[in-house]
Amino acid sequence: MRLIYADRPTGEFSRSDMPYARAAERMLARENAQKLPVFALGISRGTISAVNVGARLPLAGLILLSTVTGSTFDGTIYDVPVADVTAPSLLILHRQDACVSSKSESSLKSFASRTNRSTATIVVLDGGMDEAPGGGRAASCHPKSYHGFNGIDDDVAHAIMSWIDDVLRR
Repeated sequence: MRLIYADRPTGEFSRSDMPYARAAERMLARENAQKLPVFALGISRGTISAVNVGARLPLAGLILLSTVTGSTFDGTIYDVPVADVTAPSLLILHRQDACVSSKSESSLKSFASRTNRSTATIVVLDGGMDEAPGGGRAASCHPKSYHGFNGIDDDVAHAIMSWIDDVLRR
């Protein structure tokens, strides 16, 4: 396994536009010469980027944590052609996520139904702690809140690795 982390592959793009996906494609061609299976992962607004890549490039899988299905300042996953996602998806949500952009399990089911050429697995986790400073939306969507799966890293990693193992065995 090899981890390639790219918040922005190159330049300044919208998370949901074609140039962003093309830049990701060039980065993967350069960084994955061995042609290993590629899984795109995003958390919170990073799910917009991951879905963009998943809708436009062939992937082994798509992993979305605290998926942005409600409006943020830079859009939602629905700004991407979701119906074009062909890779299986793992959608992880914290039961106590209070972020208005990602707290809905029914929105994850809606996303799953729109990816009509792939399968989706929804995992709802519990536990951890909310240590976000302050209040309001910023605190609800903070990495140290339930939105960021604070305190249950091992549970999140286990869910992801088990799902990847299942996908690679298919």
